[in-house]
Amino acid sequence: MRRVILVLFVLALLTIVADIAAVADDAYIIPEQLQRLAAEQHVAVRLGIKWGEANLTDVGRYMSTLAAADVVARTISAKNGRKAPIRIDYLSALMATCNWPPNKPPVITSKDRELLYPAFYSEKLQTILPNAVGETALKFPSLIEGKTPEDIDKTVEEIVPKDRLKYFSLILNVDMLHR
Repeated sequence: MRRVILVLFVLALLTIVADIAAVADDAYIIPEQLQRLAAEQHVAVRLGIKWGEANLTDVGRYMSTLAAADVVARTISAKNGRKAPIRIDYLSALMATCNWPPNKPPVITSKDRELLYPAFYSEKLQTILPNAVGETALKFPSLIEGKTPEDIDKTVEEIVPKDRLKYFSLILNVDMLHR
């Protein structure tokens, strides 16, 4: 009986692993600095996630959001001459993905966010996403670095378009991710 249960368990495990391998290219590792920053900046709250009531879908949305933010941060960092993202690059990426600052109008909708979720497991999206980062997003670090939260809010109000099409052309073109 034990042998039968063990065989069934192994078969079930192999099926799960095969299903994951069919969907995922590779695991994505979220940098610790981004994880801490996301917690400090209450990204989960911005996503409507209450950790005490969270389910696997919520965890997936959160991790995928951070993976997309990391890809955007690496793009911003590289375009600004840095080898690796620093805090200001991560904040800029969270701003570009409409997750920071807390009172920033969310131009990116929940449907748009769904296009970013595969960043957690899709090498294809991880390759396409840097091309979706707009020129204004690349300037975010210099526009917000060293500013107070109030000044950052003013800067966001002044430079971040509220019109979706302008946002997509200047900040983050999530429509490009349909391809």
